Order: sequence, then C-alpha cells, then structure tokens
Amino acid sequence: MNTDPASNNTAGQENAADVIHNGNPYFDGKPASITREYPTQLHAIGPDGRLRLGAAFDLMQDIAGAHAEILGVGIHDLRRLGITWVLSRLMIKFDALPPRADSVRLKTWPSGVHRLFAMRQFELTDPATGRRIATASSYWLMLKLTNLRPVSPDDVTGTFPANPDKPIFFEDWGKLDPAPGADPVRTDIGQSKIDYNNHVNNAHYPMFAQDWLAAKLGYPVRVNMIRVNFNFALRLFESVVCTGDIDGDAFRVTGHTPEGKNVFVCDGTFAPMEIAEK
Repeated sequence: MNTDPASNNTAGQENAADVIHNGNPYFDGKPASITREYPTQLHAIGPDGRLRLGAAFDLMQDIAGAHAEILGVGIHDLRRLGITWVLSRLMIKFDALPPRADSVRLKTWPSGVHRLFAMRQFELTDPATGRRIATASSYWLMLKLTNLRPVSPDDVTGTFPANPDKPIFFEDWGKLDPAPGADPVRTDIGQSKIDYNNHVNNAHYPMFAQDWLAAKLGYPVRVNMIRVNFNFALRLFESVVCTGDIDGDAFRVTGHTPEGKNVFVCDGTFAPMEIAEK
C-alpha cells in the first residue's frame, strides 16, 4: 500500500501542542508524532478478510518515511549528506485484527537512540472503534553510502528526538539465533519485489516467513507476533532459501542465500487462518 503520505493526513489529527522540545534547533518545534489514516485497499486484505502482514509493514515504512521527511531526516535529506537509512530490526504484535474496515489509523514517533540505532514506535488502531490493532517497535541504522558503515544519528543531526512521554513498546531484543536448516523453501527474486532502493523491500521478508509456515503446515496461517532482524539486502535475480522450526504456536525462520549468506532471521507466534466467508 504505497500511497502518497501527503494524501493520507487526516485533518485534525495532528496535535499542535505535541512538538519536540529537546534543545536541538534542528528538531525543536517540529511534530513529535504524526498520525495518518490509510484506506484498506483490496490488495492489502488477506483471505481471512483482514489486513495482510506485508501490508502492515508497508504502512509502517510509509508513515516512517513521511515523518522523517517532516523532521528533515528523510532519505533525500540524508543522501545529500552521503548517508542513508536502513531498517535493522522490527517487532510487531497484533492485539486484534478486525474484519475488513474502510481504513486503519497509524501513529508513529521516534524514541531516541539506542547504541547506534534510531528507535521508532508505531500504533495501529481501528478508526471506527478506536480499538488498538497492533503495536510495533523498529530499530534503524544510518549508514555512510561510501562504505556502508553505521554512524550515530546524534552525530549527524545533534540530539535525536526521544519523546520520553511516549512508550517504547518493545525493547531491543538483540541478535536472534538462526533456525535449523530444515524444510527449505526457495524464492527467486523477480522485478516485482524490487523497491526504490533497488533491493527487496523489507515488507517481503516477513511474508517469506509466513509462506514458509504455510508450506510446512499445509494450510494458511495468521501471524500474531513477529520479530525480524534484517541482515542482508537481496537484489534482482538473487534467491532466498527459508528454513525453520515450529514448536506449538511458536516459530523461527531463517532466510539465507543458496551460498549460505544470512539474509534475515525472525521468530514469533501464529495461528491457523480462518478463511472469510465469500
């Protein structure tokens, strides 16, 4: 759901009092958080009539990019400095997934810097009821384009916004242990999976894991919680081989290239997907 962020700003949802005051003129006075309402287009809905896992990742990337642009640290701002953003880790937990609604509301805010990671939070709600759908925490790196080495966001812009009055939903979980190499499922990377940055978009990685689960079990599944560590960017015509294990409602999946390079590691919980009546 790669919609135009500017077209999804729901009037009246920005709080004029919710601005940054951290003593850094680069950020002071800019919105501490933003909220957007996104229409739930048909391609974002799964066979259970609910928001697809990949669509949720798409929306989070979209609003994160929109807020970064407002804060002056968007991808184009950073490229002028020879730097880019890379999503390193993300965890999302679904509290409730309502049947297809007309739209979903998404709020995001930065949470300062942890080691070299810029932290960002997300909260998804149902606009019709106000009920929380999901919460998520993400960890981003700034990399120099010349050598892909990380730099601290605080060193680039000065003290990064921390929003101490807002929650951090999930603390950094560190490295995830790779899953055993069982039941391999291979996916070849075609053009449809390549994004603006000329590599596989991050939203596809959790879907690779969901596809592995369905292939292993022989039926579609709904992911209730997932943590993903992104370790390597796949490009056009490369391949990813997913392996994993399942213990009750818990899973681990590792994606690696056919040559053995680790692409991503994830774990989480799942349940059988209930197919919606048509």
